Amino acid sequence: MKSFRWLYILSLLMTILIPQTAGAQQPGSETAYEVKSGPFIGLDLTAEFERWGGYTEYEIDVGTTTYGPTGESVSVGSRLRFPIGIFALRLQTDLALGSFSLRPNFVFNIANSGNTFKDYDWYEGTGGQTTFIYGVADNDESMFGLGFSAGYGLKAGKFRFMPKFDFTWMRFVFDNENLTQFDYAYFDGSGRIYPLDEAHRYDTTGAVIRYTVNYIVFSLGGEVTYESPFGVYGMVDLLFSPITIVDDLDEHLLRGKDSEISATGTSGMFELRTGYRVSPRLSFYGGISYRYIKTSGDQDQTIPRSDGSVLTTTIPATTLAEWTTFSLGLTFSLNSPDSN
Repeated sequence: MKSFRWLYILSLLMTILIPQTAGAQQPGSETAYEVKSGPFIGLDLTAEFERWGGYTEYEIDVGTTTYGPTGESVSVGSRLRFPIGIFALRLQTDLALGSFSLRPNFVFNIANSGNTFKDYDWYEGTGGQTTFIYGVADNDESMFGLGFSAGYGLKAGKFRFMPKFDFTWMRFVFDNENLTQFDYAYFDGSGRIYPLDEAHRYDTTGAVIRYTVNYIVFSLGGEVTYESPFGVYGMVDLLFSPITIVDDLDEHLLRGKDSEISATGTSGMFELRTGYRVSPRLSFYGGISYRYIKTSGDQDQTIPRSDGSVLTTTIPATTLAEWTTFSLGLTFSLNSPDSN
């Protein structure tokens, strides 16, 4: 009797868990939306080669001071821009549980293009913004990220719609060395700012700055896929994050100054992809995506003094990042031929 009882329970669970066709087209109806057909469990394995190009930067409001020649009150600001120029490899699995799709992935850089770091400081009054300091340095970077998305697929003919939730964590580490800096103004002993008659140039060899930034992104959105009878398909993916968290650490190695930002904001991502299904098991694709992140918060600065004490201060800060990614990928599917 126990064996029959277990068979009954198993059949009941299978009836509940395995999605049935919903909204199947009836004779004479014009629109048919149905849950994605397929096995109870399916698995896609994807390897994707990527080229990232863009930047991440932060900007701080240093405060106000007096412009010496006129006595005018001016605001002082600073912006540090770190270039993103990497080649990366992403590995992803797509686990299909009936109509549900679970996609864990991780990505890491395999090379970088060695772009230039830029430091720009300014003061601003009634006459507009004037450059105070401008510096450039060699840039070396690394990146690692983890992601997870969960979606629910619906089909309408050759179209597939998938609303989804997405979580992404990314870490960038930038190492800057061999700094060339130009000073166009200076502070006197009282803290007033004065312009220089001629820019002063300073060259520093070796490591000068290490910048580490983490992005935590919670997004909602969806994708639409169309697959032609000839195996060619296209996909549009759109995500918006109402909750994006940024924390960073800027280490000025020569001065011993550390600065940390904690900020929140929003971000978005848009992707276009087209591919070709060689067989029910194998497909390849190419795509382009764009990501934008903007946050605001505070920066805590820790500055050592000559007498051995430490000055700690907190100032307003914003962060901004955007990059474009070109991708080429290959997907191997363990689904049955009728799962798509």
